[in-house]
Amino acid sequence: MNQQFGVIKPIIDLQKASVESLIGNLILMWEQSGVFISGAPWLPEEGKDAFRQWVDINKGACEDLKNAVDRGYSSLEKGFEKTAQHIQQKTRQGMEQVSENLDPQRRDQEEHREAA
Repeated sequence: MNQQFGVIKPIIDLQKASVESLIGNLILMWEQSGVFISGAPWLPEEGKDAFRQWVDINKGACEDLKNAVDRGYSSLEKGFEKTAQHIQQKTRQGMEQVSENLDPQRRDQEEHREAA
């Protein structure tokens, strides 16, 4: 990857790690809530079942969010790779063109030196 992408990649990696940590902590919170309520002797079984369903729904939503975020970052990385390849190709073509343009100039300079 070129220099511009080298600068932005650590920022994106930090964002990705932060989001993954946030989602992981949310899932852990829901799991801990489920464990807490499961052991609550004061809550009737119907209440525990309703709470477990609620926890499962929220955990599932967090997992869906995690998958969506992962797909988004994967897509972003592919886009960066394509852009970097395009830039490399254009740079290579530009360098070849410059080289081709310099060759005639060098020949002309050598011819002038020989004539002098």
